[in-house]
Amino acid sequence: MSFGGSYGQRRDDDEQTDDMFIPAGDCGKIIGRGGSKIRELQDHTNCRIKVDRDDTGDGTRRVELKGDVDAIKNARMEINRILEGGDDRGSGGRQSYGQQRGYGGGGGGGRG
Repeated sequence: MSFGGSYGQRRDDDEQTDDMFIPAGDCGKIIGRGGSKIRELQDHTNCRIKVDRDDTGDGTRRVELKGDVDAIKNARMEINRILEGGDDRGSGGRQSYGQQRGYGGGGGGGRG
């Protein structure tokens, strides 16, 4: 699953701005404790990442990506990977994004 946005909304030399919208409940996965994850993402991708404090009214928050085309592309891929559960350092690393979180099911119940 990929989250929206379009490249090249604003251009200053090689720097561009792109927005993506993520579920408000998943912002913590991107920000991390004390902002540690977002700083790591910015360092790794060379893209400035800003998560809006307020949701857009539809349960999503805007994430602003600033950098060159490659930096934005890399940041978008990393953010999607985290949201889809590919980051085992955050919460729910074993859970694929979009799956219902539930308990129970399967196994057991046999006698004897």
